[in-house]
Formats: sequence, C-alpha cells, structure tokens
Amino acid sequence: MKSKKFLAQTLSIVIILVLTFVLTACSFTEKLDQPQQEEEKSELLQVLQPVTVNKEKADLPQSEITYPQVTGLSDQALEATINQILKNEALSYREKTLQDAKEQGFDIEKIAFYGDYEVTYNRGGLLSIAMPQGSYMLQAAHPSNYLSAVTVDVRTGNILSLSDLFIEKEDIKALLDPLMKKQIEERNLSLLTEFAGLEEDQDYYLGPSYLILYYQPYAYTPHAYGVLKFAIPYQAIAAEVEPKWGLLDRDSQGLTEEEVRALLLEAHRMYWYIARGGQGEGAFETFTQNGMEYRYLRGDIETRQGLEAYLGKLFTSTAIEQSLQNMGIVEKEGRMAQPNADGGSMLNWEKMGLYLIDEGEEKRVYEVKISHETTPEEDQQLWTVLQREQGTWKLIETVDSFM
Repeated sequence: MKSKKFLAQTLSIVIILVLTFVLTACSFTEKLDQPQQEEEKSELLQVLQPVTVNKEKADLPQSEITYPQVTGLSDQALEATINQILKNEALSYREKTLQDAKEQGFDIEKIAFYGDYEVTYNRGGLLSIAMPQGSYMLQAAHPSNYLSAVTVDVRTGNILSLSDLFIEKEDIKALLDPLMKKQIEERNLSLLTEFAGLEEDQDYYLGPSYLILYYQPYAYTPHAYGVLKFAIPYQAIAAEVEPKWGLLDRDSQGLTEEEVRALLLEAHRMYWYIARGGQGEGAFETFTQNGMEYRYLRGDIETRQGLEAYLGKLFTSTAIEQSLQNMGIVEKEGRMAQPNADGGSMLNWEKMGLYLIDEGEEKRVYEVKISHETTPEEDQQLWTVLQREQGTWKLIETVDSFM
C-alpha cells in the first residue's frame, strides 16, 4: 500500500513539474512574440487610419498644378511608389495635351495648364483622389476641362479599377447601368447622345457613402454643364460590393436629403430677410454715397458682427465676404447698409428637385432644379456645394445665389 501511495505522490509531483514547465515556456514564448505582435498591430492600425496627404506644386512652365503626396508610411519604398502614381495621374492630362499639340503643330508655349485635387476617400487602407485639370489656349473661346481620378490600396500600392470593388466583376454593367439611367430620368438630363452606360475602363472615385461614376465633358454633356456625374449609394449595391474594402462599414457623415432641403430653404429665407432690410418698422434711414442711395439694415443684422453671425449659421466665412460684395452691402459709421431697392423672385424653392451628384471627405455637391412659378415646366438648374467648416456643414455659395 505504501509503495502505491508513494508512486501516486511521485506521479503527481512529476505532472505538476511538467505543467509548470509548459506554462512557463508558453509565457516566455508570448513575451518573445510580444514585440512582433505589437509591431504588426501598429502597422494594421496605421493602414486603417487615414493617411497623411500633403500638397506639392509642380515646377513646370506655364502650369499652376498642385498634386497630392502621402507621408508617414513605415514602408518608404511603398510610399515612394504611391507618390509616383499620384504625381503621374496629376500630370497625365498635361502630358497628353502637349503630345497631341506637338503632333498637330500647335505652339505649345501658348497653352497654360492648371490642376488641383481633392481627397474624396481616405479610410481603411484605401485612398481615392479626384483631380480636376485643364488647359487654356491663347484666343480660345473657353478652357478645356478634364477630370482625372485614382484609387490606391495604400497597403500594396496597387491601383484599383472599378471592377476590383465588386464580387462578381462581370456583372457590374448590368448592376450599375439601370441606376444611372434612372438618375438621368429623375434629373431630367438632356444628353448630347444616347447614354451607352458603363464603359470598359470606367472613370470613378470613392466618396464616404457613395461611388461616383463620371464622364468627361462632351461625352454626353456640353462644356457649360461640365463633367457628368452619378452618385451611387454603397447601400444600393451592398450585396455586390467586395467586403474586404470596408466600404459598407463606415457610418454616413453627411446630411440627409431632408436636412439639406431644409438648409437650402433657410438660405433662401435668409436672402430675403437681408434684402428686405432686416427686422424693423417704419421708414428706413437712408444716405447717399458715390451717387447711390443706401438704406441702413436693422435689428440683428444692423452691425457687421450681427450680420456675419446671422449668415455664419449656414455660410462659410469666404462665402459671407463675397456675399456682402455681391449684394453691394457697405459699412458706414459702424452700421451696415444696402442699396435702397426692392425686388422679388418667381422661383419656387419649396418644390425644388435635389440630387446629390458628388461627395468627398469634406464636401458634398448637389444638383438643384427650381421651377419658375409662371412656367413650372421650365427648370432653373444650379449646383450647390456644402463644405465642412469646423465640423459643421456650410454653404460655399453666396447668399444671393438663393434669391
């Protein structure tokens, strides 16, 4: 009995020693792996966060072109690859135009180029940038405008084509064509030629909540209209979007259509509140300056501080300053005044048509159609842009745009 008991005790001790050794070894291994795990975690967080994008200016003759460059990536070779892609895209229109001009015998010294960019999506390892470009030839009737765009996977440096965003790559034309044709009908667009739908190498870029498909001027629209854009909500194509890109994971940061509509109506009311001189009773105080009669504004918009605070609820600071110039508003002895004239509007803002056609990280563009009260079948078309200023969505158009 004693021998069996001794054997059992010995076995228990051996088991305990073995378990202790195993646990200690595992703990030691985990400690060895910890720096590697922390490094991998850091790299993952880096690509999931927005990358830093700096603005560079191209040092080229007859050119005012800025282009984006990323910085701060841990992989310097990858960063250099991405930056070369971005620079090449920003200069692509200029290079092609110069080549065509030389082949046709034009004097290239008479061509001026311009270009800028907007970061439209910067999240989860994807960077999408729209690059409006153009040129102006001496004595030409108008400039030539062109929109370029590129979407890059910052984890690999690969450029993503439109089909890369979808699970079933062969079916995207059947998926997207009906959505674009529906918008053509709803927006009552008059095209130069019949719409052929998605192209083989379709131009696009990403917005926070929308896929933006676009066509260059003259493809379907005249120069005066500009680039034709279609904003397709990711949620409308959710079943077909490749999950690994995370396009469906992000909460919408924009305003709802109802909120935008209310904002535009309020801008319309603001215009007429100012145009009618503000709040007050009786005759206006007037004065003459440089041969023009002015009347003082009243109530909460009597002073510059009050007027700017009133407009600042909806308009950017730049739009406010331009609005005062457009409306002829001046300051005299600490009080604001406007030309002493009245007017009216026959536009029916209450029944406006509103269509989102473009969006970026800090911008939303809407196509607005407003009917005339005497000719409701004829629409006045305009574009309005909302831009985020200190975390608040505001209008960049002047207040007189909403008369």
